[in-house]
Amino acid sequence: MNIAIPVSNHDKHLLPTFVKVLQHFGGLEEANLCFFTTPSAKAEAHEAAAALNAAVHTFEVDFAGGWPVASAAALAACRSARARARS
Repeated sequence: MNIAIPVSNHDKHLLPTFVKVLQHFGGLEEANLCFFTTPSAKAEAHEAAAALNAAVHTFEVDFAGGWPVASAAALAACRSARARARS
């Protein structure tokens, strides 16, 4: 199972508790965990990833408004690329 965990400056303070919960319940030994982080949360994401034996992908930009905005922007870019490819 692949599990993507987005982390930005807005929620990086939640990571220590999140990691403790995952460690408590366990069952992720066979899962592929990856933290997707912004530059402002990079250190915290790497610390959490080390505790969970997970990977980290750091984006180059801190998205204004956090992940909901980033997700919408990524979706819009994907749709735009598909439209260009069709024409």
